[in-house]
Amino acid sequence: MRGGAVGKLSEREEEIIYLIAGGLRDKDIGEQLAISSETVRTHVKSILLKLKSQTRPMAVAKFTLRYASEISCMLRSKQGCDADIA
Repeated sequence: MRGGAVGKLSEREEEIIYLIAGGLRDKDIGEQLAISSETVRTHVKSILLKLKSQTRPMAVAKFTLRYASEISCMLRSKQGCDADIA
């Protein structure tokens, strides 16, 4: 699940959404990743757009569902699985 296309999160965005899911605030995320809080907010805006979410909890839920669906697809060894959860 890598890349910058709409719906796909970058590695940095994935790091940030994991930290959001862990309950960290922008300031704490920034300190952990050695980036500014403003940069964190920019990534969060991108995450919300890509996952078509209005809130952080909604984005975390969609990301979690997508990730679970992709793992399930890999385990079934189907080619062409696309877990595009809107």
